[in-house]
Amino acid sequence: MKALILATTIALTLSLNVNAGIKTDLSVSAAKSTVNAVNSKSSKPASEFDGMDYCIGLSESAGKIMTWRQNGVLLSTSLKRATNRLGRTMVLNAYKMNAYSSKEYKQKQIVKYSNMVMLECLKTHG
Repeated sequence: MKALILATTIALTLSLNVNAGIKTDLSVSAAKSTVNAVNSKSSKPASEFDGMDYCIGLSESAGKIMTWRQNGVLLSTSLKRATNRLGRTMVLNAYKMNAYSSKEYKQKQIVKYSNMVMLECLKTHG
C-alpha cells in the first residue's frame, strides 16, 4: 500500500504546464531503470505487498509523466515537479523517448511507456 501511495502521490503532485520539448531515442532500459529505482523504495514485507496494485500505480504515474513529455513540457519543469528520486527517474526516462506532434502518435507513446513500466514492474512484483 505504501508503494501505491508513493506512485499515486507522484502522479498527483506533478502538474501539467505546456512548454517546448526535446526529441531523443527510446531505450527499453529506460523503463527498467525506472522500475529498478522503484524496487529499491519498497519497505513493505513481501507477505503484505500487493505487486499488482503497486505496478498499476507506477504505470499510471508513467502515463501522466509521458503526457507532459508529449505536450512539450520542458525537462527542467518536469524535474522541478518531481518530489523525490523515483519521480525524477521516471521523468528522465520519459524524456529519453520521442515526442510527437500528432494526437494519435502522442497517445501511442503514452500507452507504450505506461505498458513498458507495467511489464517491467510485473516481472519483479507480479
